Amino acid sequence: MISKNKVLNYVERESNSDILKSLLWIIIDYIYNNTKLSHIEYGSIRNLVGEKYRDEDIISAVQMLSFGKYPVLDVGYEYIDGSNMSFAVSKKAVKEAEKYGNLVHPNTGRLIPKDEYKKNLFLYFVPIYQQ
Repeated sequence: MISKNKVLNYVERESNSDILKSLLWIIIDYIYNNTKLSHIEYGSIRNLVGEKYRDEDIISAVQMLSFGKYPVLDVGYEYIDGSNMSFAVSKKAVKEAEKYGNLVHPNTGRLIPKDEYKKNLFLYFVPIYQQ
């Protein structure tokens, strides 16, 4: 994993607002102080940072940590069906669903229409714990 100091220095240089810097510091501390994390949902990040931050700011922070110069989060998707069963969905499958308007159910192969899969497809984040 990229060193915490390297990520924090990057945040200091590249963040364009104090709100974004504050959010990034909170999220980075959480990731680096909990090295056994494997799945972080948006709601968990929302609870971590509290109500004083807007969703737009949280999304900006997560994008920076996922797609910036020093990514520490990867993006994953899961589909939760009507029986509350959870299934991992590849980025490729999500991209194809957006293109064609249907998601292929990861377990059954059934085509799920866009209006249905949009309600049951959830984004989550995976810390990148590698040297």
